Amino acid sequence: MALNDKQIRLAKVTGKKQKFNDGSGLYLEITPKGTKVFRFDFAIHNKRQTLTIGKYPAISLAEARIAAEEARMQVAQGINPAATKQQAKQEAIAARETTFFSITTQWHSANLHRWKEQNARRIFSYFENDVFPHIGKLPIDEIRVTDVKRVLDAICERNALATAEKIRQWIGVVFDYAAMLEITDRNPAHALKTYLPKPQSIHRDALPQERLQEFYMRLKYANTSRQNEISVMLIMLLFPRNHELRGGKWQEIDFQAAIWIIPAERMKHERTKPKPPLSIPLSTWAIELLQELYQLTGDTPYLFPSRTKQDGYISENTIGKIMKQMGY
Repeated sequence: MALNDKQIRLAKVTGKKQKFNDGSGLYLEITPKGTKVFRFDFAIHNKRQTLTIGKYPAISLAEARIAAEEARMQVAQGINPAATKQQAKQEAIAARETTFFSITTQWHSANLHRWKEQNARRIFSYFENDVFPHIGKLPIDEIRVTDVKRVLDAICERNALATAEKIRQWIGVVFDYAAMLEITDRNPAHALKTYLPKPQSIHRDALPQERLQEFYMRLKYANTSRQNEISVMLIMLLFPRNHELRGGKWQEIDFQAAIWIIPAERMKHERTKPKPPLSIPLSTWAIELLQELYQLTGDTPYLFPSRTKQDGYISENTIGKIMKQMGY
């Protein structure tokens, strides 16, 4: 006799496995603990197999009958419905594991050792607020330039150009990580390197000498890392260009000779008028700061390594942001 919904609802748990046939291979199984599951028995290639359709009441009797009929049609065509369902399940799991959200989470976890706890939370919060709502659920290999543009445009609408560029770089790093895992060969964030408008430069007056002590005290109590404090101090003591300081490498520092030699290729000059390397004498205070900095970042090639790029250094906005927080 075929099953009906009332019979299924009123079926009692006996502590033993029970089986209620609906006909043509479809039946309801009740486990000893009372879970009700629709299953479909079939034979293919002379082997008897079982397809688990789903649990009742999430799957209704009518839906189970439709699923059983579809399975019969697959068997008639020589297709194993149980194997097909398992393959679809594995593909769904794989798709979830390769979404932008999943890959970003893996990248973030793999780099936690490089960040302080507060910085790690801040970086992930940027993704949660500005990126995941747009592309978090998409498989990373299906994300196109248009998708990343949509993320950046939404940030630019609130006039946060620096944040948009930072997030573009982080998205690019996540794609680089996915490439390392051989999940994708694409990086739409790199294609947008010149997409964002550059913030208009604002030239500010020089800081009067009588306010240097105030500046130093504000820096001392600024909410930033010690290595960032040192970057500002070295700008004041040595007067290198922003990009020359940020890209500085430990191999350029000669502690014994008290000199910093910046290679010509890292300097700002016209290609038609190449300049020799720049030699910057290091004062006693500068040497002390660099020795302290070496204890913090000496295990990397750069004086000021990036928190997001394993082979990069801090962004051009880092030092300016510190001064802005200080009120300058």
